[in-house]
Amino acid sequence: MLTLTHSLPPLPPQLPEEAELHWDCGDAYPEPALDQVPKSIVGVREAAAMLLAGLGVYVAVYQTALAVDKPSTQPFADKTFPFDGLKKELGR
Repeated sequence: MLTLTHSLPPLPPQLPEEAELHWDCGDAYPEPALDQVPKSIVGVREAAAMLLAGLGVYVAVYQTALAVDKPSTQPFADKTFPFDGLKKELGR
C-alpha cells in the first residue's frame, strides 16, 4: 500500500478577471494586452473603393495577359510552306 508522507502546497489565490487584460512584464508601466482598436478604422465607402481598386488591378492584369498571350490564340508554330503554301499542289 502506498502512503503519502507530505501534503500538497496550498492553492494560490484566484486572480481577478481583469488581470488577463493587462500585460505586466515587470517594468513600471504595465500595458493593455489587447490593442485599443478604434470602432471605425476605415469607412464603408473607403473600404469599398479599396476593394474595387484591388479587383480592378486584377482585371487589368488578366486582360493584359489575354491580349499579349499569343500561344492561347495560336497553339502551333508558324510554318512557311514552299511554293506559295502548296496551293497549286493541293488544288486550292
